[in-house]
Amino acid sequence: MHISKKMNIPAEYLSDVLKKSVQEDIHQQINRNVEDEDLDGFEYVKEFNDKSKATINILKFEKGKAYHYSTVTNKNTFHVKYDITSENNNQCTLDYTEEIESQGRMQQINDAVVGVIWSFLKKRRFLKMLSQIEHSYS
Repeated sequence: MHISKKMNIPAEYLSDVLKKSVQEDIHQQINRNVEDEDLDGFEYVKEFNDKSKATINILKFEKGKAYHYSTVTNKNTFHVKYDITSENNNQCTLDYTEEIESQGRMQQINDAVVGVIWSFLKKRRFLKMLSQIEHSYS
């Protein structure tokens, strides 16, 4: 899945929102505060409500420019990239990319079917979230 969106907020602001979200998730999961400079390359295990787990690896965090991570479960590996381009002081473009690597043929088929069904709703929710981030900028 790929989404490109021009946003009416500075690149630094979008980056800060993403950073705070990541830092809150890390704190919730492992009860540890991670400084900005330690995010790049940081790895932790996240537990979900259904008792499943995933390893989150922050592959790249560059303030105002990029946030890339992978999520590894026993069924899939998700690769997510937020690439931010500053257009001017008050606008940026976000290029969001999400790719899934499935473990095994049956999981590939399942992910393909679910992907077709949910991709529209997922994109819609994601765009709504971006709109909320824009509205939160003051």
